[in-house]
Amino acid sequence: MTDDRNRAWFVERIEAVAAAVKGLPSEGPVRSVLTDENIAKQRRRAETEPAIEKALWPPLLTYVHWPWFTVDQLRSLDEDVTSLRDHPTGTHAHATAWLAASANEGRTWRSGLFETSMKARALAFANGNNNADVAFDVPVPCGRDVDIKLTIEGRSYYFECTIITESDEDQQVHAAWLEAREEEPDLLLARPGPFDPPGAKGPSPYYDANRFYIKVFDKLQKDGDAARTQTSDDSPNLLLLSCFPVFGSPLPFSPALGWVFDELFGGQPNMGSAKTLPPDFSLVDISLLTFLRDQWPNTALDLLGCPSRLSGYLMFNCLGLGNSRVNYNAGRPHRISHAEMVMVEAVFGPVRGWESLGPPRGWAGEMRRSR
Repeated sequence: MTDDRNRAWFVERIEAVAAAVKGLPSEGPVRSVLTDENIAKQRRRAETEPAIEKALWPPLLTYVHWPWFTVDQLRSLDEDVTSLRDHPTGTHAHATAWLAASANEGRTWRSGLFETSMKARALAFANGNNNADVAFDVPVPCGRDVDIKLTIEGRSYYFECTIITESDEDQQVHAAWLEAREEEPDLLLARPGPFDPPGAKGPSPYYDANRFYIKVFDKLQKDGDAARTQTSDDSPNLLLLSCFPVFGSPLPFSPALGWVFDELFGGQPNMGSAKTLPPDFSLVDISLLTFLRDQWPNTALDLLGCPSRLSGYLMFNCLGLGNSRVNYNAGRPHRISHAEMVMVEAVFGPVRGWESLGPPRGWAGEMRRSR
């Protein structure tokens, strides 16, 4: 596609967004970001941007400007975010702030998109069941809060949302490759390769394992202090984990995911098989205790008990539910049955309809037939 055709396509899509948002409430969260002035600014930029293919655009604009994203989906997104913003619980500003993420805040956007999706699914479940109730951003005694508290038939479940994206290293390598492509457009990106920094940590499942540990323990404690936890003391706690990279390692399929949760849910203290390895063996030790001693040496032994607060996890490939796992070694107040996990999957499995990250099956063929 030539630059002129690219430019014309961007202008056309921005005009389509302008037409679509006209039907949204003026006080709604989407319209408060995609204002007439904002859209006009982006249209002028599309008309004058010297390198249109390299330009970064605000994530909300990019999300809704793809031809497969319909007016009905846009209206549904606006309604769901409005419901979360106006819910009697929760931090109202937090419910909408992610929509205004700038072009350089892709991680903020993806984090907000995932959390909003999970909260909207929980709210839809609670609204459709007389024996269920939901609250958002619920404080816990240490001063932190938990994203979702869902009460079903008198039993409460606490859910914390988190995403793991491409690493800083992945971003640096990708940026170096894009720059090199200016002179060699057909240049392929391979890793390890010439764009990796000295002493690159990835791509490696061992590096992935460290990143998964960091992500989980950010929720279980803070800065090496087990008392600063985003979990309930007396109810089940489940992690809603989204693997949401734009590029880099295919995290949902990394063996590190299984390694890490084998350790986390294995019952601790558990020295693991690395204890019996010869001193000169080259295998990287990814045991939980080794990770904790590297990160928080002064409190490593205290932190070994933190995973017993987790009842299980649900893993998402971006926004789609992939799999789940029960922690058989959870502490007594946090234990759940497989039947309860099936119930939880029924809450967070159904998509809301606006979470489209790509064209639906058969969309391209329908577009060709319509022309």
